Amino acid sequence: MPAWFTLDGVSCEDAGIHVLEFPPYTIAQRKVVTFPVPGSQDEHLFEGDWGYEDMELPVRCTVDEDAAPEDVISFLTPSTRRIVFANQPAYEYTGFLANMLEIAKVLPERGKREFTARYRCSPFKALAWPDDPMAFIVSPAYIDHPGTARCYPKIKIEGSGTVTLTLHAVDTFTVTGLVSGTPFVIDSGAMICTDENGISDWSSRAEGDYPWLDPGINMLSWTGNVTQITVTPNFLWI
Repeated sequence: MPAWFTLDGVSCEDAGIHVLEFPPYTIAQRKVVTFPVPGSQDEHLFEGDWGYEDMELPVRCTVDEDAAPEDVISFLTPSTRRIVFANQPAYEYTGFLANMLEIAKVLPERGKREFTARYRCSPFKALAWPDDPMAFIVSPAYIDHPGTARCYPKIKIEGSGTVTLTLHAVDTFTVTGLVSGTPFVIDSGAMICTDENGISDWSSRAEGDYPWLDPGINMLSWTGNVTQITVTPNFLWI
């Protein structure tokens, strides 16, 4: 098996790092809230249908003898990164380096240059390659979510006037002031509405709960003067 993982598309092998042991396959743990009940055992409540705890994914690594310490340290920055492991190349995690690494472990004088990087990751993983946008011109439209977790799409509306989207037959999202030739983008993941380039904040022209997609078939319908609706689904797996 290849001995690499990538951070934001950059392979650890470019910094002279190789994987000795990948993180174990882990199933996310449901998020539970506990509160005391006088005279009885504590009550446990699940936090929503899609509430899960973050996961810690440890990856044990070795460093080439001639690898420059500054390259190793630069690669292992603690900022939030997109992470792909070679044993699961189809999926991408989002997380950050959660443990402090001893610099001595990556110095040439160390001899056996090994360390374990522990990444604190979202319990949800996405496809490692971008989802293909789906374009619709006829209402209703149907979106088949192949994943196992609720996901938050980007929806681009082209049209004019006021448009109301309806998902799951009950959840509505209304946008106003659309102008022909100027697409309006709903970014449910970031909970913001923008122009096509993501520069202008148009959230004040929207009302309703940001749209989401559940696993399985999702029906999307709309009212108003719509030329085309394009959905980038951002499918997720647990």
